[in-house]
Amino acid sequence: MANVAAVIGLAGETSVEDLWHHLLSGPQSAASPGRLLPDVAANALSEETRQQLAQRQLWTDIPEGFRPIAGPLIIVNNVRVAIVLFAGGLTAGALTIYGLASNGAMLGTIFAVVQGYGLAGGLLAFIAGHGALELSAIFLSGGAGLRLAWAIVRPGERSRRDALRLGSAQASRVMLLVIPVLGVAGLIEGFLSPSGASDAVKAAVGVVTGAMLWGYILFVGRLLPHKGIDRLIEALPPELPLTVCGRPYHPAYYKKLVALAEGKRVEFITDADDARVLDLYRRAWA
Repeated sequence: MANVAAVIGLAGETSVEDLWHHLLSGPQSAASPGRLLPDVAANALSEETRQQLAQRQLWTDIPEGFRPIAGPLIIVNNVRVAIVLFAGGLTAGALTIYGLASNGAMLGTIFAVVQGYGLAGGLLAFIAGHGALELSAIFLSGGAGLRLAWAIVRPGERSRRDALRLGSAQASRVMLLVIPVLGVAGLIEGFLSPSGASDAVKAAVGVVTGAMLWGYILFVGRLLPHKGIDRLIEALPPELPLTVCGRPYHPAYYKKLVALAEGKRVEFITDADDARVLDLYRRAWA
C-alpha cells in the first residue's frame, strides 16, 4: 500500500514504466533490519521524496489526471501481494509469514520516517478511506495461506492430500472475497484518498466499508443458502467427517442439506449454546 503511494505521489515526474518497476520491486528491502531505524530508512528514500518531506509535503497527492491510471496500478499491486500470501501457504506457511512480516515492517518503517517529519497525521488521513478494506484483505489473504499451511503441517485424521483439498476449497472461497475487496480499496485509494475531501469524509468511508466487510464475514452461524454449505457437502468425500453448526433459519434449505448429507459423515448441530460452540472451535482443525 505505502509502496504504491510513494511511487504514484511522484506521478508528475515519473513514467508508467517507472511505476511498474517500483511496484514489482516489492517490499523486501523495506523489511531489512536497517530500515527499522528511521534515520537509516530515510536515507533509503529517493532524493525527491526526502525533499518533499523536508518541505513538510507528503507524496500522496496524486494528480487528478493521473488517477485513472493510478487506481488500476494500485489494484494490480495489491492483488499480486494477496496472491503471494495465499500461495505462500504451500511452503508450509514460511512465505506467507515472511510476506506479512515484511509488509508490516514496510508500513511501520514509512510511518516512522514520516513521524520524524511531523507528518504522520497527513499520512493517516490519506489511509483512512481505504486502509480498513486493504489491510483486512491482506490479513485475510495471509489467513487463507496459513489455512493451506495448516492442512500440510497438521492434516489430522485425514490424509495430507484430502486435508489440502478441503483446505484449498475453504481458502479459495476467502480469496474470492479478497479480490473484489481489493478492487474497491484500490478505487478508493486512487480517487478518494488523494482528493480534497475532508478527513471526516475519508474516515467515514473507511469505517462504513470496514464495518460492511467484517459484518459480512462474522455472520457465519446461520444456515442460509448464500453460505454455500450445500456445495461443501456435495464436494465432501464420503470418508471425510464434517460438523455443520448453526441455526436453520431457512427450513427448506436445511432440509436440502440433510438430504445431501445422506450417506456421508455429516453431523448437524442446530441448538449449540456458547459453551458447545467454544468446544467445537477448540476441537476443529478447519
